[in-house]
Amino acid sequence: MVMALYYCKLSPAIKEFCKCAWSAANGFVECEQESCPAVDDCYIYKKKGPDECCDKCIGCLYEGRHIDSGTEWTNPDDPCMHYKCVSGVVTRSEMKCYAPCSDPSPPRKGQCCPTCL
Repeated sequence: MVMALYYCKLSPAIKEFCKCAWSAANGFVECEQESCPAVDDCYIYKKKGPDECCDKCIGCLYEGRHIDSGTEWTNPDDPCMHYKCVSGVVTRSEMKCYAPCSDPSPPRKGQCCPTCL
């Protein structure tokens, strides 16, 4: 059972950090080196701070614009296209519609799916 989480230096000679947790089961602090996600293809990232292990990807570059990581949006010209920026990667998905009526109204401006009256 892990009771607390600590960051501890592996060695004063090197500035790497590891994740350490105190275990109530054996009474010891057990440490392991934290693995960092790749930031090679990330356009916008935050350099690691003095008490952090990893650089972090905080955004995407999409059509020349900076997009914050975690942002979701739709294309105004094609509202059925949904985009999301996660850790430097933009994903695109197309929304599929289902109208539970036989004669749905066409989608309103800015909307993807037809509506039933």
